[in-house]
Amino acid sequence: MAQLQIVVDTSGSMAEGGKMLIARGVVRAIEQYFRFGYAAAEIRLLAAGKEVREIPWTPDEEYPACLFEVGGSLDAVALAAFLNETSGQVVLISDVAWDSAVMKMLQRWNLSHPGCLRVLKVGVEKSLVRGLEVFSAEDVLELLDDWIEA
Repeated sequence: MAQLQIVVDTSGSMAEGGKMLIARGVVRAIEQYFRFGYAAAEIRLLAAGKEVREIPWTPDEEYPACLFEVGGSLDAVALAAFLNETSGQVVLISDVAWDSAVMKMLQRWNLSHPGCLRVLKVGVEKSLVRGLEVFSAEDVLELLDDWIEA
């Protein structure tokens, strides 16, 4: 069975503008997509900030409250270490307010692992992202369609 890692950015910029509520809605939409049988995958939920850590969660449970605890910045080294150790596809839910180290690391990793990473952008901040597949929160179903086999 395919694996899907849902990584939620918990950096400080995610505290603004209801971004974490949008992230919660997106995670629930992804979970329902699989629960209703549109595709099959083992789902892992992770928080990314100064470290990347797995959040104990099963898809039929409520969204974990710890994911509303935000602060600091997204660490490129920790994110790279996670990506290099993981398998399957990764959805990164973020406002894309990254420093250049995170941006460059994600672009390099994406080049060496084509088709494995998709970014779901929450929030209205303008940001220039090149070399990554970026979707808006409204396009979560488009992000999933034909990406993970049914």
